[in-house]
Amino acid sequence: MSDWILNPEWEHAQFVSISELKECQNKLKFANERIKRLEEGGGLALGYASKGDFESADEVWLKAKEAKL
Repeated sequence: MSDWILNPEWEHAQFVSISELKECQNKLKFANERIKRLEEGGGLALGYASKGDFESADEVWLKAKEAKL
């Protein structure tokens, strides 16, 4: 049973395999990286927009939003 983890915070006993846990960790890592790209892209786009360069702002935002790793 060493391949399973029991989370004590769950209301009912629920087991998760190590491979499922690793898959969830990978998904979380990619989601966090995407959030970071969106934050950076949004900040850069806002900088362009504040200077009236809406074309560059739109381009930067679309690039950040559509980037998929």
